[in-house]
Amino acid sequence: ALCKEKKNIDKCGYDTSHVEKYMVQFYCPDGQYDELATLYLNSAERAIKFLFHTPSTTPYSSPCNLNPSALILFLVPYILLSCWTFSAYIPAGIFVPSILAGAATGRLYGH
Repeated sequence: ALCKEKKNIDKCGYDTSHVEKYMVQFYCPDGQYDELATLYLNSAERAIKFLFHTPSTTPYSSPCNLNPSALILFLVPYILLSCWTFSAYIPAGIFVPSILAGAATGRLYGH
């Protein structure tokens, strides 16, 4: 599990109270959250809010930033599944998955 301390996010100088409610503990110890579980186990709307509203700082190894491996492990399967459902000839939304993939890509590259 990619566990991260919830308290480290408070050191970034941002109000993170609106983001902490989206953090999923999963198999992490108390006071920590799993970044990958937070992205996968929340609804798409909550994952978008988490990606857009979690603080980002430099350097990239800062505890404020999301782990790049968690973003890659989320982004690659999500894009593949989004492409598959878009081409499956069934009524399924493409707007929210596109925003979520763009948010994850932006956090990974645009930092």
